[in-house]
Amino acid sequence: MSTSPQFQFVASVGMLVSLARIRSGPLSSELLAQRHSLDGGEARRLLGRLRRAGLVHVTRGATGGVRLADRALSASLLDVAVALSGPRSPQREARAVRLAGRESHLAAPIVGVLHEARDRYEEALSAMTIGHLAELVEEGHREVIRARQARVWSLRSDQRRRRALSPAADDGAGGGEGAAAT
Repeated sequence: MSTSPQFQFVASVGMLVSLARIRSGPLSSELLAQRHSLDGGEARRLLGRLRRAGLVHVTRGATGGVRLADRALSASLLDVAVALSGPRSPQREARAVRLAGRESHLAAPIVGVLHEARDRYEEALSAMTIGHLAELVEEGHREVIRARQARVWSLRSDQRRRRALSPAADDGAGGGEGAAAT
């Protein structure tokens, strides 16, 4: 299965965040693949790249699995991107500029804009670590749980109010003849 580089990046970061949030031990590559919409082969390929970058440890066998490497919590999203695509090649960039320069007088300004965009992209990716992202996800889950609890409490409160205002409650609390008989 061939997936886009963006999907591979998102899936890889997702697997790292899943591993960061699980403290109980290694997870199987099959479970990680399932959680992040990958087939098993694609998950193993991505995990292999992450292993070579020192972001995960992989243990084979029935009791094995994947666990987060110590350095992974402080790894930036740029580290993950480089693990997947490799470092920038100055030779490749210089060749692209030379080739583009032959084609048009617009090549230099366009290449300059692209380099600036790439630098901003890398700066943004460098600012976020796997550990920070895992904390944000955890906080998001806590917010969802708080919202669910608040909704349940609100529903229970509404139910109590409705019971208090229902006609049956009025008859029993009205103080008339029916109240004296009960």
